[in-house]
Amino acid sequence: MNEIGGYLSTFLQFGNLDPFLADMEPEINISGIDRILRIHFALRKDVLEFVRQLPDRVKRLKSRVDMSPEESKNMIRGKIDWNRTIKARYSENPEDSSHYVITRIERSFHTRENEVLKALLSDLHSIVFNELRPVMDSGHPWVSQWIEDRGLGSIITETYFRNPYLRQVPELKGSMVKERTILDTRKSRIPLYREGATLLLSYRKIMHHDLDPTEAMELLRSTFIRPEKTETLFQLYWIFRLIRTMTAGLDRDELTFHPIEGEDNLIAGWEARSSVFKLYYGSTGDLDFSEKVAHIPMEDLGDGFLRRELEVLRHSSTLCLECFGIRDSTGTIWSGTPDILVEETSAIDGSLRRIHVAMVKYSNSRSVKMQGLRELMESMALVKRDGTYLVRDPSDLFGADSVRGWLFTDRTDHGVIEHGNIRVVPYGNDIPPF
Repeated sequence: MNEIGGYLSTFLQFGNLDPFLADMEPEINISGIDRILRIHFALRKDVLEFVRQLPDRVKRLKSRVDMSPEESKNMIRGKIDWNRTIKARYSENPEDSSHYVITRIERSFHTRENEVLKALLSDLHSIVFNELRPVMDSGHPWVSQWIEDRGLGSIITETYFRNPYLRQVPELKGSMVKERTILDTRKSRIPLYREGATLLLSYRKIMHHDLDPTEAMELLRSTFIRPEKTETLFQLYWIFRLIRTMTAGLDRDELTFHPIEGEDNLIAGWEARSSVFKLYYGSTGDLDFSEKVAHIPMEDLGDGFLRRELEVLRHSSTLCLECFGIRDSTGTIWSGTPDILVEETSAIDGSLRRIHVAMVKYSNSRSVKMQGLRELMESMALVKRDGTYLVRDPSDLFGADSVRGWLFTDRTDHGVIEHGNIRVVPYGNDIPPF
């Protein structure tokens, strides 16, 4: 955490809200930073507490009294305005004693304060049911307060759509409310409106790119999402260490981070030495890390073990379907997904120049580390693009420059081991550049 915490402002996967360590500087050079900040705005303690208190507070919304003249025949519903009544009678029919002008008194909730309140609720509803919806559906702990029984998401929906008083206020987004209106409302003696206006002003600063780096970092610090599993944190540790190694010498603004939220994550991208780099987490990118029976020429295998094993796989699928109604195989005899994949392409024509593959093993078990090394070597040997192996000559698999591999492990009793185009790097060691 001490070493990579600043980079984790991009993390939106399974984890818990946790105060950011004060001496960390959150990364804000993120693609779609507005969206990240919108999500973190909805996680602020003052926002959560404001929504939590809404049900009690909106029972006593501020209203105004509107008085308007209205002509009436025979029926008097309101106070008679005799001055207007006499003028109206003489202008039409002085003998008509059934003609009155009354003052209609109506109570209205369309006030400036309620405009500000409804605009804030509109923006919060947009965040919760757009940006946060996929996360809410996945049940991530850091968004639990929005989704639990009688959660904050339900409060927003019921208040915004069903409150009979707020329904009288026209639909307004925060950007449509005049700043003077918000500033005046912030002076209200009623906490509901005063706090709502303060939150809306803060949110508008985010949306208008008027948030200076210090404020943006403070928001990310106060709503930091910490990965729940140590294994995940360990993988992210090596991802950001690798990025730091591969981008050494670049200016900070030449590197762009992306939110970590899905299964096939593009984590970061940068350009250096006429190459474009894209780093993925748990993704195959546009490469193929699989082998299918149908793609292997049987005639080249002779009559030994490999030929016989492939015949078993080929026929078992059909027979199991006939006997048991299910297939025991999809025809895939090997598939893998590297923990970290870096695609290096030409900045001129987009052609693939090189890939960097890494496996991460958070374990002290030698057998687990050996398994990780084998998985890494298989990925390097069998990776294809458009049906063609990246390394065509099998004898050059672990010396070729077009594919490079790292195995990152927990602490060991040895340092970094270099073997051809493979580097084994235990925790506590610097990553050696190729």
